[in-house]
Parts: sequence; structure tokens; C-alpha cells
Amino acid sequence: MSDFGRNHVFSGLKEEHFQHLSRADRMNLRKLIGRISESSFRRGFHHGCVMKDECPERITKNLFAWRHASLNKSIGPDGFPGGTSLDRLDVEYPMKDVGLGNGDAPKGKASVWDEIEETTNGHEGNRSPD
Repeated sequence: MSDFGRNHVFSGLKEEHFQHLSRADRMNLRKLIGRISESSFRRGFHHGCVMKDECPERITKNLFAWRHASLNKSIGPDGFPGGTSLDRLDVEYPMKDVGLGNGDAPKGKASVWDEIEETTNGHEGNRSPD
């Protein structure tokens, strides 16, 4: 397994992890991930602008630590923990609609993060900032 680092988006994945998929499936996953990434960036930018004007006191003072905290956790801009990043994904983009829902978790696991965290020796990354 490659060591991408515990806070890297590829943490817990092997090199060429998705090579077994057809080229078309890999391209469809890339398109899906790209769209989710762009939509999330735009949503975050919009929310950041609104929060800056309407409730600046809710924005964490240490944005660098917040940005680089564990990507397995969904942390609000005020540092308040909001569940896992998969929980956030299910709220924003119901992946079950395309066969990638949380029902895909291995038997006996609450979510696929349980399996990923086992393969990364339980590292959760940085704690919530502030």
C-alpha cells in the first residue's frame, strides 16, 4: 500500500486501487468526483461569503488547521463536529441513487470509514481546530 499520508484524500487506498474497473467506469467516477468537488467548492465559497457578512464570529480563527484537519470528519466552519464526511456526502449528494450508498459498508461495519481507518492504523488525523 502506498503511503499517501493520513490526511490525504487517497488515504487508505492502494496504488491503482480502481484499476479493476472498466475504463468507462473509471471515467464516470472521475466525472462524478469532479462534479461533486466543483459543486462543493462553489457551495463552500458561497457559504463563506455569506458567513463573513452575516455571522463572522462563527468562523474559526485558525482556518489553516480547519482546512487541513482529517478529511474523514465533517467539521463546520465554527469547528463544531458534524459527523463524518460520508454523512455529509449522503446529505449533499445521495450516492445511493447511483449504487454508492452507505449500504455498501462491509458487513459488521457502520460505514466504509471503519474499514479505511483499520487499514490506516486507526489514524483519524488532526483534531477539530480551536
